[in-house]
Amino acid sequence: KIAPGGEVAAHLAAAGVGVRAYGAVADDVAAHADADAGHRVWLDTSRCNHALARRVPADRLVDAQTAVQGMKAVKNAAEIDGMVEAHLRDGVAMAEFMGWLEAEVR
Repeated sequence: KIAPGGEVAAHLAAAGVGVRAYGAVADDVAAHADADAGHRVWLDTSRCNHALARRVPADRLVDAQTAVQGMKAVKNAAEIDGMVEAHLRDGVAMAEFMGWLEAEVR
């Protein structure tokens, strides 16, 4: 969350970035698509919210994987290390649970 009147809000405003309520996105996307016949909306309908995707007219929709998805898939060393640690913790938790379950079933 971005605190109104905070440093982050001021920085974004200076950069021309508007902050809107999460629930406003579907209406804003629909308004953008309807504002001009040349406007297009780039969404991957296999990954986005159905309520959002249905607000975009088919003739204005570019239904394809977005550039953001590829960038999010690339992990740095810290992220990879974090995933390894998470898998180890999950493995320990699963082994402990299975041991408990086996003892309870007997």
